[in-house]
Amino acid sequence: MRYTPLDDEAARALPQLADWNIGDGSISREFQLRSFAVIADFVRDVISASDRLDHHPDIDIRYPNRVFIRVTTHAIGGLSTHDVELATEIDSISRRV
Repeated sequence: MRYTPLDDEAARALPQLADWNIGDGSISREFQLRSFAVIADFVRDVISASDRLDHHPDIDIRYPNRVFIRVTTHAIGGLSTHDVELATEIDSISRRV
């Protein structure tokens, strides 16, 4: 797969990443959900989307209701449009849970 690289500055200009932290070639976001059980459903859906897009984030689950997600394109050692696509999908999932 070919990736279109993005530098941190270009990523900060994208409105779909407004809720994400951008730096050091990655994007990250913490989600606070209603319960640990809801987090499990959220993570399951993120994994499903990640498999479909063939792009996998780092996921850190913290009891009782937080999950931290970090996305980067390992193949290029930084950000790409593929990260933006996955982040947009993750945001959509978070609105449904």
